[in-house]
This record gives sequence, structure tokens and C-alpha cells, in this order.
Amino acid sequence: MDRVNRQRLISGWRQGLVASASIDVLTDSCTPPLLTESFLLGSVLLGIGQLRILGHPHTETLIGRMQSYADAIQSSARFLALNDLGPDNEQGEENLRYRADFRHGPPTEPSQQGESPTRTAWGRLSGARAIWGIGAPSAAMALDRSEGDASSQSDDDAGLSLLLAGACLSEIVRLLIPLPAWTDSPLFGPIQFPADPETPRPYIPEQIESLAMIGAGAIGNWFVFGLLHDPLAQKQPHLFLVDDDEVQWSNLNRQVLFTAENVGQSKVTAMQEKLDLLGWQRVQALHRRMEHPQFFQSLGLHPDLLVSCLDNWRTRALVNDAALEAGLPLLNGGSDPYSANAHLYLPGRSACLNCTMKLRQRAEDEVAPQSCAAADPSVVFTNMIAAGMMLWQLRHPPKMDQGLLAYDLTLSERIGRMELFSREETCRCRRPIAAGVEVKNSYSKSV
Repeated sequence: MDRVNRQRLISGWRQGLVASASIDVLTDSCTPPLLTESFLLGSVLLGIGQLRILGHPHTETLIGRMQSYADAIQSSARFLALNDLGPDNEQGEENLRYRADFRHGPPTEPSQQGESPTRTAWGRLSGARAIWGIGAPSAAMALDRSEGDASSQSDDDAGLSLLLAGACLSEIVRLLIPLPAWTDSPLFGPIQFPADPETPRPYIPEQIESLAMIGAGAIGNWFVFGLLHDPLAQKQPHLFLVDDDEVQWSNLNRQVLFTAENVGQSKVTAMQEKLDLLGWQRVQALHRRMEHPQFFQSLGLHPDLLVSCLDNWRTRALVNDAALEAGLPLLNGGSDPYSANAHLYLPGRSACLNCTMKLRQRAEDEVAPQSCAAADPSVVFTNMIAAGMMLWQLRHPPKMDQGLLAYDLTLSERIGRMELFSREETCRCRRPIAAGVEVKNSYSKSV
């Protein structure tokens, strides 16, 4: 019952260093709660040994909840309240101490707080942007939330909080474990999340009465976790969960909604039960694999949005075909231990996943559909980043043909758009929406 065996499969991974590490998490009253909680939960799943919290308005309550979660997944993580910032001059194993600074305002210069600039990851949110880095850059490179209301979360905080939490956690791990794949790719300064210069389009969830999520693994867990903090959840749309896997011990290093008591239970049932406890009652669990594009119609279900959180190309291609046939928007996310990506297909407005990712060719080359029980390396932070980018895409749909939004820990730029593959001239997504196909989202109606 090795909970973290999937990240041990990453070449060069040293779980002993992770378990010996301590992270001081610096927050204040302006830090979005989801950012703090996502970072802490991700750290517990990863196996960080100690987390010390400073500045949270309800530190003891937060520590109690986080410690209960750590116990529920049989993690040895310990939580402590940090009263002040003293010089970081301890010896021995204490040199494995790092900091995640999510406080309002520009990052503090190292000389003012005594921390090593190479062991502090910082992150800030502002409106529709996230910015982060290592060490303390000059004020000109920092992002101040003064241009918005710093006392409350913006509508974008759900996706950006997940992205920022995962990004900062990944940067700390890069400092902690010099893996071969990323030793020559330092963070190239603070990276601003790509902004679409167009006037923001209407928020797509305002048109959604139901959505179907195919895949209830790591990305699906974090997507739903973020969605709970999104205004869409307040509407209580009908959520269909589709997955034929059961919860495994090896899932508990990255799948945030599951605990040890869920091991052996179907993922969709466990997720439905957790959502019910959190107040989302309109959830239907479908413990089965999607086998054809008419899957939902055959069950009498008609979702307004398809969300793909899959780990195999064959089913992803079926979901893409289902979106094309029904004229539905499709939100897709993917990840591996070093990278993450997200893509939003809007009927009549953008390229489908087959044109963007050569899905059909990949599906044909795939020997058999994978399962989360398969022994492939996987780690929590890239799944957090993928889910965060998906939620962000939902609010800020890309212009036509911008391709995948991608995050790559092996590149100094970290985040950007990937070029499209050559689009298929005969693909249905290149043609106008057929007469008689009902399109339920505001973007396609405006075409």
C-alpha cells in the first residue's frame, strides 16, 4: 500500500527528500482561500513532511481541517502555526525548508526577512492574471493587486488559484529534487498568464444547465474541486460523472477528493458522495466506459458541455466525435509528470481536438485504453495546473485557432500556446454548424 508509488516512478525522484522537506506557507487576509487550501492539499498529497502556516485569518481551524485530511489519506504530514519569520539559519535537515509566499503586494526582498532567495516561491493573483517566480524580484517585476479589489476574490480565482498553487508547488519540487528533465530549465523570471486581448466574451457557464465530465481521475478531481469554488456551482447544474475505474491506493498521491476509506469504491460513486456532502446534490454517477459518440443520447442525457479529463486517446477521440455530432462545446485537459495542457473547443469558432492533437491517429496507435491502475508515473502539481487552466479557459475562451494552452516544467518560459497541427480540410469542425443542430452555448449562437 504505497500511496506515492506513482511519483516514485519518475526518473530521479527522491521521496525521502520530499518527506523531509518543510514549507512555510505565508498568507494574509487578501490571499484567496482556494489558493491557500489547494497548495496545502497538494503538498499533503505529494508527501511534504511539514507545513507551517503564517498569516491565515483562521489558522487553527485550517490546520485542523488539513491535519484531518492528511490522516484520512494516511499521510505523515504535520501542520504547525508559524508566529513570525525569523532568520532561516538552521543547520542539517532544516536546510530542506522552503517558503511559498502568497501575501498581498510585491514579494519581499530576501535581506528583509532572512530567507534564501533560491528557496522561496511566490505567487500573486490580479484580475484575470497569475504571476509567480522564485526568489524576490525587483518591484517592477512583481504584480500588485491594487488595480482590483484586493479584499475579495475575482471571478477568475478558481482556475487561477489552482494554477498558481500547482505552479508554486512544482517550482519548490524543482528546487528540492534536481530531476534530469528540468535541471537546465530555470524559471525565466515571473511569467504572466497569457491574456486574450479581445473583449471578454460572456461567461459560458451562465448558459449551462448540465455538464458531463468523462474521467474522474486526478484532473477530474481537481477540476471538480475548483468548480465547487466557481459561481457555476451556485447554480447547481446537473453533473454527469463517467468513469469505469475504482479508487486505488496509488491514486492518493494526486486525487484530492478521495481518501483511504474510498479505496475499492468506484470513483464516480465516491465523487458523487463527496459532492453531496459538500452541497452539490444534482450529480449522477455513471460507472461505465464511454464506448461510442452517442453514449449520452443512448442514456437519454443531453449535457450542455462535455469535459474530458481522460488518460487515453481512444476515449478522448470518442468524446471529440460526440461534441462534433451534437454541436457541444468540449473542454479538455491532459498532463504528465512534467507538463499540462488545456483546450476549449467551441462549435463553429475553433478547431476540434482531432485537428489540435491528431486524436484519431493517436487513438489508432494506442494498444489499449489505459486505466489509472496502470503503473505510469504521475504527480499532483501538473494535474492541478491542468485543471486550473481548464477552468480559466472556460471563462476566457481563446480566439479561433490559438491551439492548446500548455505548461511545461522543462521549458524556461513555462506557459504559452502550442501551435496547431495541420488541420484536416474535411473535418466537421471546419464547416458551419449544420442546420437542425441545436447549439446551447452563447458563443456559437453569435457566429
